[in-house]
Amino acid sequence: MPAYPGSSVDVFVQVTNNGETARRVRVEFVDNGPFTLDSSVDGVRTLETLPGQQSFLIKYRVRVSQSADPGTNYIKVRYSPEGTDNVQTSLLPIQIFSSTVGLNLQDIKLEPETFVPGGVGRISFTIENLAPLSIKDGTVTLDLSELAIAPVGSTNQQRFTNMQSGEERQFTFRLSPSPDMAPGIYKVPAYINFSDQQGNSFARSEYIGIRIGAKPDVSITLDDTKLTTKTKTGDVIIRVTNKGIGEIKFVNLVLGNSESYDLLSGSQERYVGNIDSDDYKTARVTLEATADNVEIPVTVTYMDALNTPYSQQLTLQMKLRKENGGGSSTIIIVVVLLVVIVGAYLLLRKRK
Repeated sequence: MPAYPGSSVDVFVQVTNNGETARRVRVEFVDNGPFTLDSSVDGVRTLETLPGQQSFLIKYRVRVSQSADPGTNYIKVRYSPEGTDNVQTSLLPIQIFSSTVGLNLQDIKLEPETFVPGGVGRISFTIENLAPLSIKDGTVTLDLSELAIAPVGSTNQQRFTNMQSGEERQFTFRLSPSPDMAPGIYKVPAYINFSDQQGNSFARSEYIGIRIGAKPDVSITLDDTKLTTKTKTGDVIIRVTNKGIGEIKFVNLVLGNSESYDLLSGSQERYVGNIDSDDYKTARVTLEATADNVEIPVTVTYMDALNTPYSQQLTLQMKLRKENGGGSSTIIIVVVLLVVIVGAYLLLRKRK
């Protein structure tokens, strides 16, 4: 029966008499290395009679130290027949297996690859029994106590039973991050606790990394301008608005060439910086319109909270508004002339 650090295992010692009948054969288990007996257990066994060419099995319940090194280790047994000083010692090999490789967590899949706050995603993985013996029962638990993530449709723990050596089992958890959970990469502890057919308990832990975030929602619009069909040189304000749930970083604008304007403010590039969720920033450019309908090609690049790069290309449309061009003063002059004409007419009628 395989032994594991921190477990107890039944060890059977076979005593064989290759000579004549022996009486009161004393067999003693001696604590050695990682192998010990409980202090309440007597390690001495006495065989009253052991006939020649016969064997006898002695059973010991042996404890394996938690700090035992995996590999071949040895228990020590001393034995001697009555009435002789011929005490002999034997070292018997026992294989200790690492409990950390008893079960292997593998084939982790996230659907979707990035969980959206307020949405539902799935974590799936496979557990394989690498131990040379079957597992009686066990549990797989995702520790969500420190995370704003809740299980959906079940608890955060699943059980399994009777898992044979070499067998694989698949586990799936549906999880929902809180709607206000900040984007980022989070570690979810996965605890696997199991016991073998002898009742020995084992535990191991793993971490599963999940990405929390959402695709950015960014709009680029014209915020303000003083340009008109008469005043064709001036500033244009471009607004970048972050309508998504997470911060966008390193926002940069590049204006493209167009036959409808000439850029007067130097470089075609404007660095905007970081923009929080539900916020905006602006960039100012000075240009001269060469047409009444101005088209401004713009390329905006940025990164989300997980440093995923994005790029958008669009063309801003701007129709120059018309000025009155002196029309109001002309109306005033016409009104004054009408008043003068009417006054003169009334004066002439009065004199008549």
